[in-house]
Amino acid sequence: MGTPERDRTAEQRFTSREPSMDAGTPAASASAAEALAKAAPRIARMTVSLSYMRRPADVLAHGKRRDRCLDDTRRHLAQLVAAVDVDEPALFIAYVEWAQTLLIKTGLDPAELVSHLGALRDVLAVALPPDRAEAPRRFVAAALERLTSIEVESPSFLDPGAPLAALARGYFDAVREGDRARALRLILASTEEGTPVKDIYTHVVQPCQYEVGRLFHLKQLSIAEEHYFTAVTQMLLSQLYPLTVSAARVDRRLVSTAVEGNLHELGARFVADFFEMAGWDTFYLGANTPTEHVLREVARRKADVLAVSAALSDHLPGVRALIRAARDDDVCREVVLLVGGQPFRMVHHLWRRLGADGWAPSAEGAVHVAERLVAARGA
Repeated sequence: MGTPERDRTAEQRFTSREPSMDAGTPAASASAAEALAKAAPRIARMTVSLSYMRRPADVLAHGKRRDRCLDDTRRHLAQLVAAVDVDEPALFIAYVEWAQTLLIKTGLDPAELVSHLGALRDVLAVALPPDRAEAPRRFVAAALERLTSIEVESPSFLDPGAPLAALARGYFDAVREGDRARALRLILASTEEGTPVKDIYTHVVQPCQYEVGRLFHLKQLSIAEEHYFTAVTQMLLSQLYPLTVSAARVDRRLVSTAVEGNLHELGARFVADFFEMAGWDTFYLGANTPTEHVLREVARRKADVLAVSAALSDHLPGVRALIRAARDDDVCREVVLLVGGQPFRMVHHLWRRLGADGWAPSAEGAVHVAERLVAARGA
């Protein structure tokens, strides 16, 4: 290892050796998010190199983990692009807090993340023009301020004091043990005993799926286990569906979809089923539905409401693109646009930035918001 002065000189050479994008290029006239996305591969490589230069002991300690560090940096940048795109630092801060918890859970030093984000912040200053670097650097700085070396344990969604807590725990444990028959029997027996289907959705299925997501992100569930749990829940919802159809119809129509790129479809299905229970005619389009096909169904079904689900911050550009396409369409521009999903639960006013008409933290709440908005338009 060299002297501190020689190390600083090497770092100065590193951070100045790759020129910023020329102000006259098309990228310079693009938004900060677009410029960041375009430069992301180069920024990722520079960040990893600078991070290891500042923590040379990690070069020997990490070995093959350097490739994984580069993959992690790409993920950090994807989340940063999504947050900058909607001008919401809270989205990136929430992601970084989750990343720190994950580091601690896997036995790594959380100081690595602090050092790594510090390198990213400094690389942004030389990899982007000043006007494009300002927002990303500010977001990274805000995340660094929030980070500490103290573990913040994300609480379980299976609250023992919640309604139907024993049923939720029993269902969750049965599925996790691979006994789907027992899991389904527990739920169906409860409905036969008079438990309302709404309560099953709200107090059993929803918190169990949230808990699956929490454990998956903490790497306490594998991809295969997460997929199995979701498949069993899909099976359960199919068996519960006949019980959701209300006899009293209200002559209103909903199209519900997971935005293009979103493979997590349960949220959109939850919304459709709650609207069905409220007497609406619903058309559930499933996961990853292309924008043009969504709008085609909105027009064909003469929908009063379009509900769009986004599971991750990465999906927000797709949500905005769908909303803009709907507003520009002569047939679809009057449809009430509702959004939902994890990014909107993290930043409650995010729906306004994307141009939606409203949002709700739950599927049941979405019904009330939709009824109010549709009534207001018809007044």
